[in-house]
Amino acid sequence: MAENLNQEFFDLLLYLLTSSRVAIDEPKRYGSFRLFEAFGKLLDARRKLKELPSDNVLEKLSGEIDRNRKVASSSSSVHTKEYVQLLDHLIDIMAEEIMRKDQT
Repeated sequence: MAENLNQEFFDLLLYLLTSSRVAIDEPKRYGSFRLFEAFGKLLDARRKLKELPSDNVLEKLSGEIDRNRKVASSSSSVHTKEYVQLLDHLIDIMAEEIMRKDQT
């Protein structure tokens, strides 16, 4: 388990590093897509950490991404209204959670 998780984190770090490098040469829209993919990969890795308690907000975020897989899985959708709405919706979910935690 620890070895698999370690490999996933290594892969994610490499993904972020290579994304940073290719962002110099590739179309601008890929940057947003790559960041969004990294967000999803972090959510998946977080879910696999059994030592951490489950988190309803992170599960909700994962569910929203799963429900919007078509929009979230292609760099060609980056400049669409649906993609922007999905990002705004996910940000709203996280912001509401931060405000809720600040009030407790």
